[in-house]
Amino acid sequence: MNKIIIHRNKKNPIIQNDLEDRIVYRPKIGFSFLDLYRTSEMKNLDVVENEIIFRIVNFLPKTKKRLFHKTNSIDFAYVLEGQIELILEQQEIILKKGDSVIQEANNHAWINHEEYSCKVLFVLTSLNRYSGIPNVSEIGMC
Repeated sequence: MNKIIIHRNKKNPIIQNDLEDRIVYRPKIGFSFLDLYRTSEMKNLDVVENEIIFRIVNFLPKTKKRLFHKTNSIDFAYVLEGQIELILEQQEIILKKGDSVIQEANNHAWINHEEYSCKVLFVLTSLNRYSGIPNVSEIGMC
Protein backbone atom coordinates (compact mmCIF):
# COMPACT_ATOMS: atom_id res chain seq x y z
CA MET A 1 0.00 0.00 0.00
CA ASN A 2 1.64 3.18 -1.15
CA LYS A 3 -0.15 6.10 0.40
CA ILE A 4 1.52 9.28 1.49
CA ILE A 5 0.45 10.46 4.90
CA ILE A 6 1.71 13.80 6.15
CA HIS A 7 1.28 14.71 9.79
CA ARG A 8 3.00 16.74 12.46
CA ASN A 9 5.24 15.28 15.11
CA LYS A 10 5.87 18.08 17.55
CA LYS A 11 6.84 20.86 15.12
CA ASN A 12 8.20 18.88 12.19
CA PRO A 13 6.09 17.32 9.44
CA ILE A 14 6.53 13.60 8.85
CA ILE A 15 5.95 11.99 5.47
CA GLN A 16 5.18 8.29 5.57
CA ASN A 17 5.09 6.43 2.24
CA ASP A 18 4.44 2.81 3.17
CA LEU A 19 1.70 1.91 5.62
CA GLU A 20 1.78 -1.91 5.35
CA ASP A 21 3.49 -2.27 8.74
CA ARG A 22 0.63 -0.35 10.38
CA ILE A 23 -2.13 -2.80 9.40
CA VAL A 24 -3.50 -4.75 12.37
CA TYR A 25 -4.93 -8.17 11.53
CA ARG A 26 -7.63 -9.74 13.71
CA PRO A 27 -8.77 -12.76 11.63
CA LYS A 28 -10.28 -14.61 14.60
CA ILE A 29 -12.63 -11.66 15.15
CA GLY A 30 -13.22 -11.14 11.43
CA PHE A 31 -11.47 -7.92 10.46
CA SER A 32 -8.25 -6.02 9.90
CA PHE A 33 -7.74 -2.28 10.26
CA LEU A 34 -5.34 0.47 9.32
CA ASP A 35 -5.06 3.64 11.36
CA LEU A 36 -4.19 6.25 8.77
CA TYR A 37 -3.88 8.85 11.49
CA ARG A 38 -4.38 9.04 15.22
CA THR A 39 -3.56 11.78 17.67
CA SER A 40 -1.92 9.44 20.17
CA GLU A 41 0.74 6.77 19.84
CA MET A 42 -1.54 4.10 21.34
CA LYS A 43 -1.89 0.88 19.36
CA ASN A 44 -5.12 -0.33 20.95
CA LEU A 45 -8.42 -0.72 19.14
CA ASP A 46 -10.45 1.78 21.17
CA VAL A 47 -10.22 5.55 21.30
CA VAL A 48 -8.44 6.92 24.36
CA GLU A 49 -9.17 10.21 26.11
CA ASN A 50 -8.84 13.30 23.89
CA GLU A 51 -8.03 11.20 20.83
CA ILE A 52 -9.13 11.24 17.19
CA ILE A 53 -8.59 8.25 14.89
CA PHE A 54 -8.91 8.13 11.09
CA ARG A 55 -9.24 4.40 10.31
CA ILE A 56 -10.13 1.97 7.52
CA VAL A 57 -11.56 -1.38 8.62
CA ASN A 58 -11.70 -4.38 6.31
CA PHE A 59 -14.46 -6.73 7.50
CA LEU A 60 -13.76 -10.25 6.26
CA PRO A 61 -16.43 -12.16 4.33
CA LYS A 62 -18.90 -14.50 6.05
CA THR A 63 -18.27 -13.24 9.59
CA LYS A 64 -20.13 -15.33 12.15
CA LYS A 65 -19.03 -13.74 15.44
CA ARG A 66 -20.96 -10.86 16.91
CA LEU A 67 -18.39 -8.86 18.83
CA PHE A 68 -20.59 -6.46 20.77
CA HIS A 69 -18.70 -3.52 22.14
CA LYS A 70 -19.32 -0.01 23.39
CA THR A 71 -16.82 2.73 22.77
CA ASN A 72 -16.43 6.04 24.56
CA SER A 73 -16.52 7.89 21.26
CA ILE A 74 -18.55 9.45 18.52
CA ASP A 75 -18.09 7.22 15.46
CA PHE A 76 -18.52 8.54 11.93
CA ALA A 77 -18.63 5.62 9.46
CA TYR A 78 -18.77 5.59 5.65
CA VAL A 79 -19.00 2.35 3.64
CA LEU A 80 -16.35 2.39 0.90
CA GLU A 81 -16.95 -1.12 -0.51
CA GLY A 82 -19.40 -3.93 0.04
CA GLN A 83 -22.24 -4.31 2.50
CA ILE A 84 -22.26 -4.64 6.30
CA GLU A 85 -24.85 -5.15 9.01
CA LEU A 86 -24.72 -2.83 12.01
CA ILE A 87 -26.37 -4.51 14.98
CA LEU A 88 -27.59 -2.27 17.78
CA GLU A 89 -29.39 -3.31 20.96
CA GLN A 90 -32.86 -2.55 19.53
CA GLN A 91 -32.36 -2.80 15.76
CA GLU A 92 -30.27 -4.02 12.86
CA ILE A 93 -29.31 -1.83 9.92
CA ILE A 94 -27.88 -2.92 6.54
CA LEU A 95 -25.34 -0.42 5.20
CA LYS A 96 -24.20 -0.50 1.56
CA LYS A 97 -21.49 1.28 -0.40
CA GLY A 98 -22.02 5.03 -0.01
CA ASP A 99 -24.06 4.77 3.20
CA SER A 100 -22.95 6.51 6.36
CA VAL A 101 -23.87 6.35 10.01
CA ILE A 102 -23.04 8.41 13.09
CA GLN A 103 -23.29 6.83 16.50
CA GLU A 104 -22.44 7.93 19.98
CA ALA A 105 -21.23 5.34 22.51
CA ASN A 106 -23.77 2.70 21.47
CA ASN A 107 -23.43 -0.98 22.25
CA HIS A 108 -23.03 -2.44 18.75
CA ALA A 109 -21.52 -5.10 16.51
CA TRP A 110 -20.59 -5.33 12.83
CA ILE A 111 -21.34 -8.46 10.74
CA ASN A 112 -20.38 -9.09 7.11
CA HIS A 113 -22.70 -11.79 5.72
CA GLU A 114 -21.49 -11.34 2.14
CA GLU A 115 -19.07 -13.39 0.00
CA TYR A 116 -16.63 -10.47 -0.27
CA SER A 117 -14.89 -8.09 2.11
CA CYS A 118 -16.44 -4.82 3.21
CA LYS A 119 -14.32 -1.71 3.75
CA VAL A 120 -15.54 1.03 6.07
CA LEU A 121 -13.87 4.37 6.70
CA PHE A 122 -14.18 5.57 10.30
CA VAL A 123 -13.43 8.81 12.08
CA LEU A 124 -13.54 8.12 15.82
CA THR A 125 -13.35 10.92 18.31
CA SER A 126 -13.43 10.59 22.09
CA LEU A 127 -16.54 11.94 23.79
CA ASN A 128 -14.58 14.04 26.27
CA ARG A 129 -13.20 16.22 23.45
CA TYR A 130 -16.58 17.92 23.18
CA SER A 131 -19.14 19.41 25.53
CA GLY A 132 -22.54 20.84 24.80
CA ILE A 133 -22.95 19.04 21.48
CA PRO A 134 -26.28 17.54 20.44
CA ASN A 135 -26.90 13.86 21.07
CA VAL A 136 -25.82 12.44 17.71
CA SER A 137 -27.38 9.06 18.47
CA GLU A 138 -30.72 10.81 17.84
CA ILE A 139 -29.55 11.74 14.33
CA GLY A 140 -29.30 8.09 13.29
CA MET A 141 -28.45 7.02 9.76
CA CYS A 142 -27.48 9.73 7.29
